[in-house]
Amino acid sequence: MFFLIKTKKIIYLRLSKDAFFFTSSYMNNLLQVKNLYFKYGETTVLENISFSLNPGQIIGILGPNGSGKTTLLLCLSGFLKNYQGKILIQNKNLKQMPFKLRAKTINLVQQNPYFPNIETFTYLLWARFPYLKFLSSYGKVEKNIVLKKAKQTKVEQFLTKSLKSLSGGEQKRILLTKSLIQDTAILLFDEITSNLDPQINMQFLQIIKHISKKGKGLILSLHDLNLAAILCPYLIFLKQGKIVAKGPTKEVFNSQILEQVYETSFTVFQHPKKNIPQAVLC
Repeated sequence: MFFLIKTKKIIYLRLSKDAFFFTSSYMNNLLQVKNLYFKYGETTVLENISFSLNPGQIIGILGPNGSGKTTLLLCLSGFLKNYQGKILIQNKNLKQMPFKLRAKTINLVQQNPYFPNIETFTYLLWARFPYLKFLSSYGKVEKNIVLKKAKQTKVEQFLTKSLKSLSGGEQKRILLTKSLIQDTAILLFDEITSNLDPQINMQFLQIIKHISKKGKGLILSLHDLNLAAILCPYLIFLKQGKIVAKGPTKEVFNSQILEQVYETSFTVFQHPKKNIPQAVLC
């Protein structure tokens, strides 16, 4: 038995006495994670993880080492498949998505990926593989996309160099560029800003905000609490594989939650120029 309640913006559907609500925004989610569990052997790494990602939204994943941040991103990207629960990408079950469709929809930028000893331009060109037709090769269109995105991220000077010859910071800039070239609706970043100079970090922030304004959804795992508060309007705190808190940054970024997650004392204050919280250790 069910009944409908209709308003100007929302339609609710109720089944029996247990409520299940579907709204217009529900159908527009880029990503939905429902009761996600993951184990390495007998060890539970993620437990009952649920959240959604909307177009244009930036979500920060925070938590101490070993809290499950990287494992969560690996599950969301489709790299780890033996999870329980559901991951829906644009209302399609991730486990049932063909490889090329998944590669055109979601992309993970890993913290320490393998870099082959090839020219940087060739490495970036590979990001267009999901868009190639059967037995076709990279043409002028794909090459122009690489050149355009390389200019946007200011890495043109590295295109003719060997990828392995670049510094760690330069390689991370290449990874960011590659994610833009792949042009997916959802981008996952695992500690992309770690060990970077402040100037490069600010460039990353500007690019990431620009990406979100184009309607793409972004999820970033971060260790830098204050950077996360600046960049991410929505935060998820993990501890021992469980969600401790999630919600708008201005609501969940407080000393009580930080102390619960990191087991140390914090003082939280307002940023002197931005209306966002910041934290220092006590």
